[in-house]
Amino acid sequence: MALGVLMIGFIAITVISGLSIAFLFLAKGPKVKEVLFYVVSLLGMLIAFLNASSLPMNQVAGQIISWGIGFLSIIAICVHVVGKSVNAKFNSQVLASVGVALGIVKLFLF
Repeated sequence: MALGVLMIGFIAITVISGLSIAFLFLAKGPKVKEVLFYVVSLLGMLIAFLNASSLPMNQVAGQIISWGIGFLSIIAICVHVVGKSVNAKFNSQVLASVGVALGIVKLFLF
């Protein structure tokens, strides 16, 4: 029973991640893009936490990789806040999306 609930949770995280990334790039309004960017970034950090905390204590390399993937979201937020150009904002959105995608891949496959 518990594994079924866990699988439903993983599927929910995957669907929410995919939809939030899709809406991030399809949204037209700057305020909506701003909110979705922070949602995607926080989701990337949450997935990194789940990845790192699900590993045993002796798998330090896997935990470092998981935290590194989560750190991509922090870098994306820094670029988004500091960068003033449209290109910097787009690059930060791509960086946050890559962090979420890599986190999902690591969550399911490794």
